[in-house]
Amino acid sequence: MPELPEAEIARRQLQRWLGTTPFREARAIDPAVVRTHLSSKPSDAVADPAGALAPLVGTAPTAFLRHGKRFGLVAGDRAVLVHLGMSGKLVQAAEKPPYARLALVTDGDPVWLVDRRRFGCVSVVPAEEADSVLREGHGPDALDEALSADGLRAVLKGGRAVKVALMDQALLAGIGNIQAAEILFRARVDPRAACKALTDEQVARIAAITPAQLQEVIDGEDAGEIVYVTDGGPNVFAVYGREGEPCPSCATPIETTTQGGRTTYWCPSCQR
Repeated sequence: MPELPEAEIARRQLQRWLGTTPFREARAIDPAVVRTHLSSKPSDAVADPAGALAPLVGTAPTAFLRHGKRFGLVAGDRAVLVHLGMSGKLVQAAEKPPYARLALVTDGDPVWLVDRRRFGCVSVVPAEEADSVLREGHGPDALDEALSADGLRAVLKGGRAVKVALMDQALLAGIGNIQAAEILFRARVDPRAACKALTDEQVARIAAITPAQLQEVIDGEDAGEIVYVTDGGPNVFAVYGREGEPCPSCATPIETTTQGGRTTYWCPSCQR
């Protein structure tokens, strides 16, 4: 599933592929991809997707934005905001790829929003509302270099398990199941630990490791088309998807548990 690194890579792809050239076309191949807000439900589609996208034609991108797992661009007096859902990604290709839902065309090959499962979407909003819509209902961005131990302690509190809390977008925007597992492994923190039981040292490690982990994934993947590990892409992660394999640090078999309906991967020896 796309998380902050994939959203940031997609934002960079938009900037690289579209540049500042005016749009010649903005077309919804799947009418349900254009929604009233950034919703995973096709039933939230706008009544007139062509009309929603029409103001883009003839305008040029002037800004490329991201907060958490959401990103987009500003062109003219409109902003196109994107959520990739469970399997969405951007592809630049001369011919329409399978599962293409949206096409954005400037002077090069079209940029396609490809989404096999249809949870991804775009929403067209007034340009001046773009930043507030991206941030709506979300906490601070997890890649923010200003993320401090004190700031993280302020949101990691109560009896919830730390991994579940890290995945709560209202507390910290951008972390999903994969990155939460990897961050906690690198921080040597038990994913089942209650937030209120974390020591100051543990919180400080999580705060320091979080942006570093996310940036490493961005730097490693920012080359071309994203292929998710859940769709058969290479597994570059230390513990995620490695149940039963030896821990890269101590060789103890990686174990799994279920938290918040998601599978958690962890090392019972390193993460105590």
